[in-house]
Amino acid sequence: MAIDKAIWHYEVPDYPKELPNEQGGVHIAFFFRWMAENGFAGAELNEEYPAIQMKLKLNMLDAFEILMNFFDGTIMAEDFSEDGARFANAYYLEKELYSREYGNYLEDYEALMPQLEHLEGFEKFYQAVKYSEENYQIVKQQIDQRFAEYESWLSEQNNQEDDSIKSEINEVQG
Repeated sequence: MAIDKAIWHYEVPDYPKELPNEQGGVHIAFFFRWMAENGFAGAELNEEYPAIQMKLKLNMLDAFEILMNFFDGTIMAEDFSEDGARFANAYYLEKELYSREYGNYLEDYEALMPQLEHLEGFEKFYQAVKYSEENYQIVKQQIDQRFAEYESWLSEQNNQEDDSIKSEINEVQG
């Protein structure tokens, strides 16, 4: 199942005709790069294309170009490791328990818009954010923060499950 596709962002009624379609994938490329840099790439990159994965992780390759040309502007859960897919689903998808409580990636991205450099004349469109190192660093800080929150949240969820299981065992034994 696709988590996000560039086409979903440029085949919308309000997408400016003057913008290249690829601009619909900039926000996806930022997330994709963060995932690769943090060791969450999936088997395809790690096993079949380890040189690409290493260069992507070291920022020797342009994540935007890889996403658009290699992945057709689409990220899917299977593009990430098991842990990476769990985080991507929890944070990127707005209906997940974590994202309902803390916020999701697209909401965070739109909130960052005033700080991000856009293509001139298109400052109102999230699709017009430039793919640049400066913009990535701003988005990266937000994802870093959400990932730290996610890890704490996940630990809390696991502790609650453990407590629930212990309680059930005590009831059965008691």
